[in-house]
Amino acid sequence: LERLYRINITLSSIPFRVDKDAYINISELTTHFPELSELFKHVHLRPILKNLKYLDLLAYNLTKNATISESDFIGESTIIDWIWKEEIESKGAASSRFVKEFSEKQAENLSIGIPISDFGIAESGPVDILKQSKVFAENEDKLYLTHDLFGDWARYKLIRGNNTNVNGYLQTKELLSPLWCKAIRLYGIYLLDKKSDASEWIKLFKTLGNVDAKEKIIQDLLLESIIFSTSTYTHLLALWDFFQLNNGALLKRFLELFLIKATLPNQNVLKIAKELGGYTIAQASTYNRTPNHFYWGEVLKFIYFYKSEVLTFAGREAAEITKIWLEYTPTDFPYRKECSEIAVENAERMFEFKFNSGGYVHGDADELIYKVMLLAVNEFPTEVIDLSLKLCKRIKVNRQEKKQDYKSDDEPHSIFRGFKIRDKIQWPDGPYESPDSAFEKICTEDNALNTVIDSYPETAKEILLALFIEAPKEVSFGYDHNYDLDINELHGWFPPFYTRGPFLYFLKNKPKVGIDFIVTLVNFATQQWTNKFTHEHKEIPKITLNLNAIDHEYIGDSRVYFWFRDSTGATHSIVSALMALEKFLVDQIDAEKPITDYIELILEKGNSLAYLGILISIGKYNPTLFLNELKPLLQEYTLYELEKSL
Repeated sequence: LERLYRINITLSSIPFRVDKDAYINISELTTHFPELSELFKHVHLRPILKNLKYLDLLAYNLTKNATISESDFIGESTIIDWIWKEEIESKGAASSRFVKEFSEKQAENLSIGIPISDFGIAESGPVDILKQSKVFAENEDKLYLTHDLFGDWARYKLIRGNNTNVNGYLQTKELLSPLWCKAIRLYGIYLLDKKSDASEWIKLFKTLGNVDAKEKIIQDLLLESIIFSTSTYTHLLALWDFFQLNNGALLKRFLELFLIKATLPNQNVLKIAKELGGYTIAQASTYNRTPNHFYWGEVLKFIYFYKSEVLTFAGREAAEITKIWLEYTPTDFPYRKECSEIAVENAERMFEFKFNSGGYVHGDADELIYKVMLLAVNEFPTEVIDLSLKLCKRIKVNRQEKKQDYKSDDEPHSIFRGFKIRDKIQWPDGPYESPDSAFEKICTEDNALNTVIDSYPETAKEILLALFIEAPKEVSFGYDHNYDLDINELHGWFPPFYTRGPFLYFLKNKPKVGIDFIVTLVNFATQQWTNKFTHEHKEIPKITLNLNAIDHEYIGDSRVYFWFRDSTGATHSIVSALMALEKFLVDQIDAEKPITDYIELILEKGNSLAYLGILISIGKYNPTLFLNELKPLLQEYTLYELEKSL
């Protein structure tokens, strides 16, 4: 009808509501009107684009090229002008002034409803026509805008009308009101769209300081306007030189805001918080936020384009962003490869900084960067695995030579050097020196290696063995409390439990390789347990079982037998690994899944009495196992005596 009116054809009509979602036909709409394609990506514009009347107005203006030239940019500010002219200004200048004044009162009073009595008779003249046009609704002597967007647009136009002194105008307003925030963001979008070089935006930003609270709020809202604009990538390119100033301080600030404004509360966290109680929604909303995908593509594209520079200025912020994207998107999702490439380069930089430069890392930035690198294993397996093996010190890397002011032929040594028992030894599955502490922590305590376990379990096994087996060390003056195991005693693992470390996850997701990993680790610990006996020339305790006509030896005494019960002084990582193995087998039994292959693997490859302690335990949990899988254990009388000693 609007189009018929425009060509002076008048028809009588009656109101009829059409419930039609334009987003159902988005592909057809963007085919006919490609200028709208970017607009449909933005969630905050959906109320406009789902309104068929406004959508028709946009289509009409684009078809007739009524108000813009082909070179002009179709942004949110353009849409606002079109709709404002059609809905408000067409009712007269007084109507436009009244809506602006009403919207200003809303923001200053922090109220969506304003009493009619707040306006004089002359001011309220346009109210009736605006009510008829469904711009306003009245309830209990208060006026309400039928759509919040009208208020946002009116306040934006007030700011735009004071463009010669925006800072001075806004300083008089209640900027803690969220109703002003959207308007300032819209004004920022307008400035970005106005000049392709973003010069107007930069000019305003420079007039603001970051000390005064109100000015800092305005600056943050201008930065947010980049995120919510319809051409974020183009605007970021225009702002790049400005962002680099002061060692990238503004770039870091923008990326920090992006992590807040372009993410959503994690629904799983909200659900758990509600079940547990004791947390507010606001508190729960801050944990493990998920990406609002509509706003991420162009920012990721920008970070990738200036990858090296961004990592130099804002390596941690880039790691936070790529971590969220890699955690919450499936394989082959857009921008995963770019994020993975960024993550790998970031980790390589960190490794170089720590390994050759000996640089100090503030906080946990290195842990975060290595975590993100491991998430990229499916996109860049060779690079991720190679760097991981360097970090756990399985691949030897020669350090860059440093200039020394003096030379010495004497290496530092202990005063007990004459009592040396053992030289430094790199064990077959161990590291050549102490692994990177941050990498060790995330792999053994934070489950960061899970993606590698899933895709490359044999590599994960090699990495974990290097992290749990101690680096070469010289042993002097008797033996210390770890000499008999040479296992890395991790801090904070008391009390040991099956949930600690990567053991249970490994067993659940890659059971055979997981068992092989634990057996290899415990075999090594058991063999090192014998060192004390060898040093003191004592007989090593062991028992022999005949399995399938082959004799198998299992080393240990009552202490080793009960390692999995944490009652005999074993290192907590070994205890936790054995507890996880027991838990896994019990869970398999409860799920009525066969464990024959697992028992055979343990008995065939294991050399420790600790395994027999676990197998007897699960046999007591499910006695039918003694009829078949565990029957060979019944032949050994020593096991009965060991059980009595508990």
